[in-house]
Amino acid sequence: MADVTSLQEAVIDDRQVPQPSDDPYLDILQNIFHHQNFRGIQRDAIECIALDKDALVVIPTGGGKSSCYWIPGMAMSGVTVVITPLMALQSDQVNKLRNYGINVCSVNSSMPAEEREIVFHSLSQPETTFKFFYLTPEFALSPPAMACFKSMVENKSLLRFIVDEAHCVDMWGQNFRPSYGELGNLKQFGRPIAAFTGTATNLTKEKIVKNLGLDEAVVIQSTCNRSNLIFNVVSKSGPHAKEDVVKYVQDNYRDSCGIVYCSTTKDTVELAYIFKSKGLSAVYYHGKLDFFEKNDNAKAWLSGKASVMCATSAFGMGIDKPNVRFVVHLSLPKSLEEYYQEAGRAGRDGTKSHCTLMYRFEDRNKLIQLISKSSSEEHLEFQMTSLNKVVSYCMSHVCRRKLLMEYFDDETEANCNGTCDNCSKTPPAIKDYTNESINVCHCVEEMLAVNAKINVKQVALAFKGSKSKRDIESKGFHVISHYGSGRNVFNNDADAIKFVQHLIVHEVLLENIRAVDDRFTTPYITLGKKAQSLINREICVFLMI
Repeated sequence: MADVTSLQEAVIDDRQVPQPSDDPYLDILQNIFHHQNFRGIQRDAIECIALDKDALVVIPTGGGKSSCYWIPGMAMSGVTVVITPLMALQSDQVNKLRNYGINVCSVNSSMPAEEREIVFHSLSQPETTFKFFYLTPEFALSPPAMACFKSMVENKSLLRFIVDEAHCVDMWGQNFRPSYGELGNLKQFGRPIAAFTGTATNLTKEKIVKNLGLDEAVVIQSTCNRSNLIFNVVSKSGPHAKEDVVKYVQDNYRDSCGIVYCSTTKDTVELAYIFKSKGLSAVYYHGKLDFFEKNDNAKAWLSGKASVMCATSAFGMGIDKPNVRFVVHLSLPKSLEEYYQEAGRAGRDGTKSHCTLMYRFEDRNKLIQLISKSSSEEHLEFQMTSLNKVVSYCMSHVCRRKLLMEYFDDETEANCNGTCDNCSKTPPAIKDYTNESINVCHCVEEMLAVNAKINVKQVALAFKGSKSKRDIESKGFHVISHYGSGRNVFNNDADAIKFVQHLIVHEVLLENIRAVDDRFTTPYITLGKKAQSLINREICVFLMI
């Protein structure tokens, strides 16, 4: 274990430091970071890291995960290397530490090369004064950084590596930012690695541990449940979705601070304009903005000058704004991990806050088109499964909190107490739809014999026995033997369509992307991978519609 330093050695200014007690971690918490007591699993994480063990620490947003590596980094001699995914997050943490009087350095792409060289040179000296060194995964694996780490090991000044927002190892390490998937190369320096994230399923945890080479990692995990967050899903229209969101915010959060997440850069700009036209102060943020505009817009929102931030997923990671009262998703996120990470930026101060997902099944089509470009068949299947779980979450009548906790393999007992839309109303009865689902499969088989490309609406209407000339009779679907086999099952076309959508999400049916040269864009339906098992009655279908 590295030597323990005094409080006086850990700070760079001459402020008055109280006499240390026999609890150096609590001393640092109270006298430098000005918190009275540890929360949740903070002390467990700190003590594990201080023992120089590899670790994976899962603490939800607002749980104080930065303190879990700041405090052992302050309490012990040497430099803690912190790897963060975004420059904005890096800048935020560096500024916070400097405000506490702590000696910290960083390198990033906005710095001149000469400045970066000065930082690397200073860290390579036998007696460096820095306590923390922040950089991105790309810089961490660059030749100058690797040479610097080698010198630090020789000088015995490299204390440990911290991989912050470690879920990105799984989310981004595949193809978006491959450097995340290569951070396991840091094990060559023989120093412990501690990975931190706000949320992770068991599978994600396994991938983080494997990719970082944490063979004997201690996993320390807090519950993902945050009782102050209220979850709901709101149906939206197609052509007027942005207006729906603006009205929703106007009606519910006019005087509150919040974030609206959008799937495209265009949506962020247009939505911010609509907010402004309705008298609400709003700014936008996306990855294609230049550094200065990103910075200005983020500052306007953080300072309260703008109340609404319209942003892509490029915004928010590590942003510490305690009074965010609402987070709205204009479109479907790619996974429940992504959703919970972003929704979790609400209510960091523990006050009641709202997380709303604007839902339309057709939004799934845009994401399927992106997923279809995936680099591997295995990754494509994983992404499709993740997306289907988001859609299932939106369509479900089960407690939203329970669904999220089950997704993250969190077995902690938690009562919703009406803090989600599903628990505040009476759910429909669960019903066995196995026979109806089998009839839909037969419908699809027979329709495909007539027409090679069929869509969700056509399947639903044929099953229900619709006489639509456009969707049924002109295609010849009214002559198949299973036409109308669900005539008495649903009262209206909308419920029949929803039923078919459930079968897609449950992989009984499959939506396929059309070829690039196809003049239609609507996905076409075939039987899914679970269809034959259903037809053989090896599985059943129970739904609440």
